[in-house]
Amino acid sequence: MALLVLGGLVYFVGFHDFEETPQELALQKSETIVLAHEIVLQSVDAARQPISVVEIAEENSKTGDVTSKPELKRWEEGKSMDFKGVIARNESVSAALQKHGLSNHAIHLAVSSVGKLFDFRQSKPGNEWSASVDIAGNISRFRYKTSPEDIWEARRKSDGTYVSEKVKVPLEIKREVIGGKVTTSLWQSMEKSGLTAPIVGSFIDIFASEIDFNAKTRPGDEFAVVFETIHLDGEMLRTGRVLAARYKTPTESYGAYFYETEDDEQGYYDGQGKSLQRLFLKNPLSNVRITSTYGKRFHPVLKRWKLHAGVDYGAPTGTPVMSVADGTVTFAGWKGANGKLVVVKHKNGYSTHYAHLSHIPRTIKPGVKVTKKTLIGKVGSTGRSTGPHLHFGMKKGGKFVDPLKVDIMRAPSLRGKEMKRFEELVLTPTNMEFDRATSASPSVHHNRVDVKGAQVYVENGEELY
Repeated sequence: MALLVLGGLVYFVGFHDFEETPQELALQKSETIVLAHEIVLQSVDAARQPISVVEIAEENSKTGDVTSKPELKRWEEGKSMDFKGVIARNESVSAALQKHGLSNHAIHLAVSSVGKLFDFRQSKPGNEWSASVDIAGNISRFRYKTSPEDIWEARRKSDGTYVSEKVKVPLEIKREVIGGKVTTSLWQSMEKSGLTAPIVGSFIDIFASEIDFNAKTRPGDEFAVVFETIHLDGEMLRTGRVLAARYKTPTESYGAYFYETEDDEQGYYDGQGKSLQRLFLKNPLSNVRITSTYGKRFHPVLKRWKLHAGVDYGAPTGTPVMSVADGTVTFAGWKGANGKLVVVKHKNGYSTHYAHLSHIPRTIKPGVKVTKKTLIGKVGSTGRSTGPHLHFGMKKGGKFVDPLKVDIMRAPSLRGKEMKRFEELVLTPTNMEFDRATSASPSVHHNRVDVKGAQVYVENGEELY
């Protein structure tokens, strides 16, 4: 017996084990040729037949049941029902509700009510929603959730109108203190100690007008931060505000403390009650390298002595340039030797000038209001320039002044009863926290509670201050 495979078909061919005569062998040979010819023809016919595909349902490996997509629950007339879901990619909230058989009118009333508080154009895939529908098909309650602490809700009143609100989530706010030493860069050292990027960024921003971290940061410098952590149901959601910060070098110590006055004015103050809120940032660039200061100099292009009415900051093309203060754009475009120029008008007769830019955003144009740190352009080498840099000029009363010598205005300092209250409620207890954070353990945790309007600090149930 032999196995013969031709054209995808399998045949079994038998052989006798006795000796055949020459006539019998010739006959068998002829029969074999005919059989092989027939097999080939059958294989060709089989190949020409259309392919039929039989779908086999997937089976659940555990139960053996055939799996299928669950049927979408739809509202049934005369029944009150609850629905919930998640916004899919390229799906609107109205489309998500329509899938459940709710009327366009009912959806519009509920969604438009929430829309007065939340802009649904900001919806993202993964946002959660839920709706309760009464027997008449009206949405009696609609809730939309973008994060664990950001929930909006609309409720239907007896007269058919809706009232909406942002749901008050029972958040728990705790204080944490982390201190450490600079070993590499300030940013890396602070993150290594356990501080998140938002806290590190806030720390640097708070001291922006006091400390040039690019020039002053040295290994061995100490830092400490008191900040909020926001919790829900025992789990931390995010970090909150920086409540206090300290930075110490071998020769200097800087402190910043968040304080709310009795008149509800909020801000950061140093240890003497002086406000750290200043009109201008110290620099318009995050990475500072001054290549030319204000004053007379031999001009590299004009080849003659000329007043350099500003400060030049060397930086690569494309480096972001920020407005150093709140103000209104008065010029944005090309202006002769300045190249691409932006001018911003500020309070008290000040204006700032940013020249030789490579790019100005379309949103930056005359009449537009900008805030401190708004991106107004990028470093370039346009106009009369020998290389990529930012020429930063400042005027007061229409006359150029040296930006590095301007007495940057501060908000009012704390005095009298306000200063005493600041010392009692913020300064003294926070400094004690700082001392423990930098001398004892790298991280000290405290809780803060309010008692009769005054802030006290507790640890392990015992009053500390």
